[in-house]
Amino acid sequence: YDVAADAWIATVFLPTARWRGGMASAVLSGRIHAIGGQTATGSILSLHDGLDPIGIRWTIYPDLPTARYDLRAVTLGSSIYVLGGWGDGGPVRNVDVFTP
Repeated sequence: YDVAADAWIATVFLPTARWRGGMASAVLSGRIHAIGGQTATGSILSLHDGLDPIGIRWTIYPDLPTARYDLRAVTLGSSIYVLGGWGDGGPVRNVDVFTP
């Protein structure tokens, strides 16, 4: 967001489009992580991508063990914890941890 111009600035697109309400995000070590989600056609994703907002480039990280949407993510220490969500078989009870 550019305060002086009072306007949002487009930077770079996600590597894979995701349904707006379906993915989780968290910040770790200065990178914005986009995790899981769902495509516009309903495919459930296990994707995990990280944006370097300074270099304006994406890094593709290992996929989640379980594809899901409407999940939650939180950063604690040097890890991202990914909790719950919905998968192909209904509610997901997994708690997965990503530590780079």
